[in-house]
Amino acid sequence: MKNVFRVLAICLVFGGVFALSGFSADDNNAAVVIKDTACGVMNGDGGFELVEGRITVMNNGGVTNFICKGKGVPNSTGQAVKFNFENTGILCNTAGGATDDWQNVVSASGNVTLHCKVH
Repeated sequence: MKNVFRVLAICLVFGGVFALSGFSADDNNAAVVIKDTACGVMNGDGGFELVEGRITVMNNGGVTNFICKGKGVPNSTGQAVKFNFENTGILCNTAGGATDDWQNVVSASGNVTLHCKVH
């Protein structure tokens, strides 16, 4: 039951962290880049962490990339850890919609990158 609450909390955080107001790219096929201050990621132990540094890149090709990077997150495993839809069953909820095309990588030293791709 504790794991169910953790999964629900992570889903809510991904959805809340990536919520953005309306935006669009110009007709000249330029990408729109939005830089924000904070986002949520999974740490190396599978818990939630709030880190600084989120970038959203949208293009007219129909792909939106939500990228979140941080440093100093816990990772007691001593090795790099990768989370994704395949090994968690969690969708990354974004302003562009929910996606199963995401990965959250935590290095042994606690550097983390979350990348969610909405097609």
